Amino acid sequence: MVKEPAKVTVEEAHDVWAFIEINHGKIAPVSLELLSKAREQGNALGRRVEAVIIGNDVNQYNDYLLGCGADVVHVCDHPDLENYIYDKYAAIFMEIIEKYKPEIILLGATHIGRDLAPRLAQRLQTGLTANCTKVDLTDESCKYGPNLLEMTRPALGGNVLATILCPYYRPQLATVRPGILKVEECQAEHDNRVIEIEYSEEKFPTHLKLVKVIDNVVKHVNLEQAKVIVAGGRGMGSKKSFQLLFELADLIGGEVGASRGAVFDGYTDDTRQIGQTGKTVAPDVYIACGISGSLQHMAAIGNSKLIISINKDPNAPITKYADYNIVGTIETIIPELIKQIRVLKGLE
Repeated sequence: MVKEPAKVTVEEAHDVWAFIEINHGKIAPVSLELLSKAREQGNALGRRVEAVIIGNDVNQYNDYLLGCGADVVHVCDHPDLENYIYDKYAAIFMEIIEKYKPEIILLGATHIGRDLAPRLAQRLQTGLTANCTKVDLTDESCKYGPNLLEMTRPALGGNVLATILCPYYRPQLATVRPGILKVEECQAEHDNRVIEIEYSEEKFPTHLKLVKVIDNVVKHVNLEQAKVIVAGGRGMGSKKSFQLLFELADLIGGEVGASRGAVFDGYTDDTRQIGQTGKTVAPDVYIACGISGSLQHMAAIGNSKLIISINKDPNAPITKYADYNIVGTIETIIPELIKQIRVLKGLE
């Protein structure tokens, strides 16, 4: 089998791109995180920052994205693109890439991003680092040279962090977990412009037919955007005890998360898993119940503003990181905490 020639060479690649994803008619928060990071990297490299947005009625976001730091917005707007259909999106994205030849492309590690990114990588004959928890640029100490995209992600079941480079192929392609990057105030460094991609069914055909969109089959767990998280670990002891966390979270307007151990033991499903093999979060308040505090878990909650630990072990690793430690059994503390909150709220 003869390998296809690269669509973008190292010599001709330039500029930093962010894919802007639309969910339920709104820009996904991770897309703004990526655009902010792209702006940071574009400034460091002296390159333009470009946003790519595909969908229906998405022209309305052009000025907003330019105001969020994009120098260029590539937009393909058509009713046929309201729902994600992978071959259409990939073909449109490829047309833009082959014409403008980016150096770096960042996508969110969402359902769409995880599906679209490998399709682009295969067509481009380039590498892909998926599910990144950090994306920076190399410095002079890197043996491959400075200003390469340094992509960090969990490996070996989350027991180590692997730093990956793509020095010989372009674009450098990464999907990044939602909630790990900060959205900074920034502005474009070059003249703003919008580039529209003309769409037609003949130009971007598909072998797929969208029959029906089924939404809200299960409750969406939006841990990445939650301001308050009540999380349980193996120390909760049972699935029945774990249900107390839902009552506590409901009382304080929070969301329920879980450690890998709690998910493994069947206390809850993996949509609530927090850690290097789960979600990365940055709430205002993180209440850890029966969580020992492994390095993998702490790496995923390190940006929390306030961490409260409830644990019967006064020497658990999490006690070194928590702002407040409550030492005692789950069976004693959580029911009492629920009771006191209900009293304060006038519910008892």
